[in-house]
Amino acid sequence: MTALRSLLLPLALFTLIPCSAAPVSLTPPDTVLGWAGRDGELVYNITLREADFGDSVRVPVRFTFRSNDNSVSSAGWDGWFSGAIEARAIREEGAKWTVNLLCNKTMYFVPVTAAAGDPPAEGEAFTSADGEWSAIYTDDDEVFRMSRWDGWELEFREGRIDHCITDSGKRLDWNYGQSDRLTSVSTPGLGAIITVAWNGSAVSGITINGSTYGIQSATGELSGITYPDGTDWGFAYDSDPIPGVGGRVVANGDEPLNA
Repeated sequence: MTALRSLLLPLALFTLIPCSAAPVSLTPPDTVLGWAGRDGELVYNITLREADFGDSVRVPVRFTFRSNDNSVSSAGWDGWFSGAIEARAIREEGAKWTVNLLCNKTMYFVPVTAAAGDPPAEGEAFTSADGEWSAIYTDDDEVFRMSRWDGWELEFREGRIDHCITDSGKRLDWNYGQSDRLTSVSTPGLGAIITVAWNGSAVSGITINGSTYGIQSATGELSGITYPDGTDWGFAYDSDPIPGVGGRVVANGDEPLNA
């Protein structure tokens, strides 16, 4: 009987331990060798700092450059992407979705076929490639909402990030002004944590928890970042395409101008 009790006790304790979700990763996009991505492109990450929204919720404000990204940026930094500023959901051919996340990584969603007898979904249903996230798209209001079983949710409206809810119930809101340009990222009770200044059609400054980073661009490309301490970082590009890599390559982006 003693041996049986000693066996049942740890089993009982094990059943009482709640299971917790793996934390959502906000690490930068991975490379496979040095700064090379899986397609041989140059991948270069710059994290300005983490935006502190309180209650242990921090979102990195990061720029990621990909030499094979030939898209045109709505913020004035072609070839770069900043998820905290411009996270988005994009519908692809074949009813698939690509989501550019807050951390600058990419997640892919594929359609879910409803099983016989399932109640009708409120919209088109999708699942992430790893099966960890589910999503619903409603065409009437152009809302793509992705969620995880532990309470995480990101909602995109007309492709733009609208809000995020964490597993602890913390809500972050993306606020837009004229021409659908982001003005701030806020949280209830604390107000704007990230604010964005514009000069025409290009971002000219990003303020994070009171610290302002100057953003310089020229002809649609990021040309420099001025840090709160006055340090200037400059970037130059070679427009000659490299086979298999692309036509945008950082030439001297790793050197501060006034160091």
